[in-house]
Amino acid sequence: MGNEVNPLLLLLSKRDSEWVAMARSLSGKNNTPLPLDLSRELVQDMYIALNKYVNDPEKIMYKPGEVNTMYIYITLRNLYYTYLKVNKKTAEKVIDFDTTEIIQETNSIEYHLSLSDLNEKVVEEINTWHHYDSKLFKLIFFKGISMRKLSQQTGISVTSIFNTVKKCKIKLREKFSTEYNTLFLN
Repeated sequence: MGNEVNPLLLLLSKRDSEWVAMARSLSGKNNTPLPLDLSRELVQDMYIALNKYVNDPEKIMYKPGEVNTMYIYITLRNLYYTYLKVNKKTAEKVIDFDTTEIIQETNSIEYHLSLSDLNEKVVEEINTWHHYDSKLFKLIFFKGISMRKLSQQTGISVTSIFNTVKKCKIKLREKFSTEYNTLFLN
């Protein structure tokens, strides 16, 4: 393989500052942003994990060249939980999408109000979905249950769960991508 650079890592590195901000949003004590050095460490660990475990980069893309930001967020969140577990630390507040605002480096009241508003809109949208879709999505993304574990517990095939979640993510992306991009990319 020599000195070849993984194309996925090149694509991800273009948004490095966004990933660091996302990692900082994984609230530390008293809902304060994580320290910058820890956030950067989590992002580097994310690059290593994705390089090691993602054989087909298209599986974590919305479409060619567009990284699935929810996948990155969940990867960072899981790495943070692993960090807490390994270092025998506990988060004072478990991150719950229903109740926690994502906190970025900014101190802007407008930003936090906009983000809180977006979180509420997303939850409201999910609550309007068919019960099955809503319940599956909440169990996977709000409660952190893996698709495989959910399949084992419910008897629903992993393929069915995957297709439902994929459909739900597309709905959210179509409805809220403009607001998300305004908050995180400006």
